[in-house]
Amino acid sequence: KMEIRTRSGDVDIDFPKTAKFELRAKVDRGDINNDYGPPLRVESEGSRGYRLEGNTGGGPSVTIEAGRGSITV
Repeated sequence: KMEIRTRSGDVDIDFPKTAKFELRAKVDRGDINNDYGPPLRVESEGSRGYRLEGNTGGGPSVTIEAGRGSITV
């Protein structure tokens, strides 16, 4: 299990294409970049925020929360 939180700043995280994990990422004011691709999906949340969620077939839970900034997976 992994939990990453920041009030201000960017989060960049890399996963191998064969990695098994369940991801929940949220940014209140900023952007989310999904370089991993499907099965992760980006949705807008509120007027300035985004969510990125998905499951690659099991594995540990990964949670990322950012107040302001960007999240890149």
